[in-house]
Amino acid sequence: MDGLERPIAPPAIAMPRRGDATDAATLQPVFITVDPKRDTREALAEYLKSFDPHIVALTGTEEQIAAVVKEYRVYVAAHQESGGNYTVDHNSFYYLIDPEGKFVRVIAGDVSGEELAERLRHWINKTV
Repeated sequence: MDGLERPIAPPAIAMPRRGDATDAATLQPVFITVDPKRDTREALAEYLKSFDPHIVALTGTEEQIAAVVKEYRVYVAAHQESGGNYTVDHNSFYYLIDPEGKFVRVIAGDVSGEELAERLRHWINKTV
């Protein structure tokens, strides 16, 4: 992910609530766009206002995002629509990376917030 712009330090996913027995402060949620053409720093900042303010959002050049997509084996497909608009299909996963930057596991993107928080709590308790 080297060289990707850090547009903001805003919103994210689902983390164990602060004040839980686990230390949610040890987690750093990161959102990486798969559509750098549209997802500028400003667009991401606006989008992420709806999420947890601790999320860090990343964007970059098309080449940088393509490298991340390839490394993490993310499915991405753009579909042209009328009027020059387009949609982007992609799979959605949570990738758990340890403090040393090593991949730990992937969690399906369709788990509930409670289930995600429980899995994260389990991992935190296991590594502390």
